[in-house]
Amino acid sequence: MTNFVSSRTTYRRFALDINALYNRHMDIDKMQLDIAEIPEVDENPYHPLNDRYYKDMAHAQNRVMAVQRQMKLKHVQIVKMVFAGWNYVKTAEKVGVNPMTVSKVVNGKEGQTLLQLLNYIQAAADGPTAAHRKAILYRIAVDNQENAPKVAIQAVSEINKMDMNQHLINTGNAPGTVTIIINEKTFPRTELDG
Repeated sequence: MTNFVSSRTTYRRFALDINALYNRHMDIDKMQLDIAEIPEVDENPYHPLNDRYYKDMAHAQNRVMAVQRQMKLKHVQIVKMVFAGWNYVKTAEKVGVNPMTVSKVVNGKEGQTLLQLLNYIQAAADGPTAAHRKAILYRIAVDNQENAPKVAIQAVSEINKMDMNQHLINTGNAPGTVTIIINEKTFPRTELDG
């Protein structure tokens, strides 16, 4: 524990030195800080890079790089274009290959692995969908219905709120939507109104 306390103190001193650098417009070469005093990322459990999300993302990105190294550059380009939404014919035209080649690359083992990794990273970056959040709330409701019924009721209430908000959005009555009704006698239609 003393290691973390000392590294936290060093980190604070480092942060103060950086603030002084910006506040006084000092030259970075003149900053009084020994590089050995900067705390290691591993020693700071609160550093963002030590968060599980970032570690998972870094691991997935490393796997993407490993798969890409095993593939031809043109094949990587094909898979990434299909991942981005290009159809096989347009991808083939752009890359200069036959659409059957695109199909073989995308459906091959390496192509499928790369697509799965890219989808994994995209889903992690986008965060949980509404369906995923509802599934979590449903699990909370089911898991707590016997021992903590208030928690279960709160979870069901949140699911109901999500459903109601989606209904309001679908019907155009969502909070924050503005409906303007124009009196055509006062403001008659013109050619600009279409």
